[in-house]
Amino acid sequence: RIESPRQTDEPFVFRVGKGEAIKAFDEAVLGMKEGGLRRFEIPGELVDELAYTLNPKTRYDRGPVPVTFAGRRALDFVLDSSTLKPFNRTLLFDVRVSNIRRR
Repeated sequence: RIESPRQTDEPFVFRVGKGEAIKAFDEAVLGMKEGGLRRFEIPGELVDELAYTLNPKTRYDRGPVPVTFAGRRALDFVLDSSTLKPFNRTLLFDVRVSNIRRR
């Protein structure tokens, strides 16, 4: 586990389709309702395309960004480690939609 909003008590708030979240989050929440829970997996081979870029300088341009130092350090280790094969970089997210605001 890298980080959990239950530990930090800070939900990740974003607007779908506005480039505020990683692509996988935009796709995962479509069709979800308030209170809905969805687990999705990003295979290591697709992390750069659907999640976080492997370039450390632009990695956190989109969220969710780990809030704690330990969470960020753990994610950086997974993405930057030259000893990990792509299939070992798989990211797993459990997403719960707590509120939907329509504009």
